[in-house]
Amino acid sequence: MIVDFRVTGAVSAALEGVPAAWIVDTGFFSFPFPQVVRDVVPELERLGVPPETARRILGDVLCIPDWSRFDPLSGIDSAESGAALRSLDEIRHVGPVLKESPARMPSRAEARKRNPGRLTPRQPRDTTSARAGHVPARPTPVRRRLIPAR
Repeated sequence: MIVDFRVTGAVSAALEGVPAAWIVDTGFFSFPFPQVVRDVVPELERLGVPPETARRILGDVLCIPDWSRFDPLSGIDSAESGAALRSLDEIRHVGPVLKESPARMPSRAEARKRNPGRLTPRQPRDTTSARAGHVPARPTPVRRRLIPAR
């Protein structure tokens, strides 16, 4: 099972005997993870989850979607996060996923020249709701597109 921010996912997988992997960046271990551990683990134990299973809320493997150079484990300093990380079988930096080697990627200026329309604000929408006055029909500034257009 692959888990992304669902703290009970890996515990559910463990109770069913299914290996689980979390995908999360290391910033999660500063906030909100320590608070989640303090709240969730005792509640899972109260509900009858075996303590060793309740404490392994990260599952078996942690995948960090970045390079260790840019998102190192050395910045994690909370006791709760450290204990959870020690319970893992494996920790891997698995990213980032790029179409080209970073050395071959274009500069920001070159990327803008190649794709001029992708970095401009959206145009006003002429919708029924906007004409009725319920939703303003105005451009929404877009700083960058998170999901590439196909």
